[in-house]
Amino acid sequence: MDALLIYCELKGSYMLKKVLLLLIISALTLSPAAHAGWFSNAVKAAEARVAQARAEAAKVAARIKAAVVAAEKAAQAARAEAARVAAARAAKAKAARIAAAKAIEAAKAKAARIAKAAKAKAVRIAAAKAIRVAKAKAARIAAAKAIRVAKAKAVKVAAAAAKAAAAALIAQQEATKNYLENKLGVSFDFIDEGDYGPLKVLANLVTPPAANNPVNAQLENEMSFMNFNKNPSNHNDKFNPKGYHQWQVVTLDGATTGAQCADGSDYQFLVKRSALSSNMVVFFEAGGGCWDHGTCSNSSGGFTNAGLVGGQDGAPEILGVSTDKLGIRAAKLASLTTASIQPGFLPKYQNWTRVFLPYCTQDIHLGMEDGDITYYENQEEQTGESVDVRHGGMSVQGSVLTWLKDNLEQPGQLLVTGQSAGGFASELLYHPYRLALNPKKGYMLNDAGPIMPAIQGEDAYDYPSQFAHETVTAAWNVMPYLEWLEDQSASYAHFDPENMGSISNFLASRWHNDRFALAAAQKDNVIAGFSYNTFFSDIYEEDSLAARDELRDELRLADMDRKRAQLDAIDNYGYFMPGYRPFMGGHVLTFPFIYSSTTNEDDSKDITDTIHNLMGSRGDVMKSWEYDLAGDLAGRHYGKVLDDCINYYFDFSGGGRSSGDVFLHADGEDTNWGEIIIDVFKGDTCLKLGAGPISIQGAVSNFLPDF
Repeated sequence: MDALLIYCELKGSYMLKKVLLLLIISALTLSPAAHAGWFSNAVKAAEARVAQARAEAAKVAARIKAAVVAAEKAAQAARAEAARVAAARAAKAKAARIAAAKAIEAAKAKAARIAKAAKAKAVRIAAAKAIRVAKAKAARIAAAKAIRVAKAKAVKVAAAAAKAAAAALIAQQEATKNYLENKLGVSFDFIDEGDYGPLKVLANLVTPPAANNPVNAQLENEMSFMNFNKNPSNHNDKFNPKGYHQWQVVTLDGATTGAQCADGSDYQFLVKRSALSSNMVVFFEAGGGCWDHGTCSNSSGGFTNAGLVGGQDGAPEILGVSTDKLGIRAAKLASLTTASIQPGFLPKYQNWTRVFLPYCTQDIHLGMEDGDITYYENQEEQTGESVDVRHGGMSVQGSVLTWLKDNLEQPGQLLVTGQSAGGFASELLYHPYRLALNPKKGYMLNDAGPIMPAIQGEDAYDYPSQFAHETVTAAWNVMPYLEWLEDQSASYAHFDPENMGSISNFLASRWHNDRFALAAAQKDNVIAGFSYNTFFSDIYEEDSLAARDELRDELRLADMDRKRAQLDAIDNYGYFMPGYRPFMGGHVLTFPFIYSSTTNEDDSKDITDTIHNLMGSRGDVMKSWEYDLAGDLAGRHYGKVLDDCINYYFDFSGGGRSSGDVFLHADGEDTNWGEIIIDVFKGDTCLKLGAGPISIQGAVSNFLPDF
């Protein structure tokens, strides 16, 4: 127990370790008696040391207590000092508040004095201003009174001067109007959209209107399928801006623009500029089409820049004129929309600028081939005779549009028209021409180019034109254009590239304020021949002309019935569909010397009624269908004045009866279309008959234009 107490006292000290060591040694070396003595001494020594440690601890405690007392005294002194400092600061702050209050009172007093002085000054200023305002008001009243008096006097003087000026202007306008009417043979009694008044016409004769509608990036992006190429700056296109009211031949640089004919020659077109109007007629020439060796080697259409008429073998030599003059004569004779020779026929567009686009690419003006195509007798093996053709009609259109926009003013109104192949073009190309030229009002007249509803893949006898559509689409590479049209129709009546006839619905929907018309005889041997001859074996293997005609008529009349039904459902698309005329086998209705025989005996309407109705700004479009086809086939048209000999000539020559045999070699030979065309443009068709109804041959000759 004692040992444990010693352990507790000495725990943690060096002494503990030493005592324990000694205990261990003693336990091992000493005897019990010795061990007891030693242990007693050790305890005493330890107690002494403990007592000493306690004494030392008491001293340390005393020192700590003294330090605590000293710290308390220091804290009391610090608190006293802090109280003294706080009291001093409080006294100082109180003194500052008292001083600030005094300063504020002094400032308020000063501010009151200043405000009083400012108020007095403001009163003085307001009084002065009121005096000035009163004086100014009095001055204004006096001035206004003086002005009213002066104005009244000036109005009287101005009225007298205006009356005199108006009288002088009216006299000047009337004199100008009378001069121009006598000089140009026109009337200014009614001025329509895009037409010019007398004074502007006079100014135009001196300074032609500048082109104001150039091709821009927006148009190029929207019509990305077309290349808008222009002539080089050093190219002479032969156009005279002041050459009004005369046909001018414009030449495009084919190498630069890509505007080339089927034979690679530079494209040429004709312009008859008007000083009277910005409005424009764009006419696409007729001339067939070809798509393989058989059709391209036997086509009577134009392959050169002389176009349809000038391109006939021997035409320049027979007629004794240049191809340029032949083109001009073609423009003068081709259509009621380009000619100005029909007596009594005064259409709305009579004073418009005319643009005549000759046909020389054999692709209804819209082929998209970049270079020549070689057609072989055996195309698959590329053997036998061959013919090279460049179907670049779309390149021609891009360059023509660029030239028109670079050289003529923007038209207020636009008529797009054409015959046969040009009729197809007038409808298929109406949308890009309408977009590019951007008139306020548009019209389209498709003469003899009906684009039939023809759903590809359906029964051939239900939709007989589908094979022609499919064939030319591939041969002329026009699918990119047709797909562009389809994209353009997204928000309108849908155009389907595999049903080309749907173009009529799209155009009428997209341009719902424009007016459209199709003029086509129900029995048109020429278009029937192009559409069916090479695609139906029961036609090209038939030996009898009468049987071939019967087969073609069956397909053609079914196609025309379907086209009429389509147009009946379109409000702004009219039609004129008489039965038949021998002129070119019922082909084209706007030729100037047959218009009276185009009459639909059912309703007494003729082609001129169609044109007048189309160009009207109000009223429904005319829809005229002749039900008595048999009466036309019996020859009642021969009695029509002015064109009986023309119709008889075509019937007599075979141009009426066998015109449907295009591309066929029935009886060993074709109708000689080249000779017939030359005869018509030579002007002696009636004299060649030697018999028959030639009562008006002199009248016809009198109306033929000079070269």
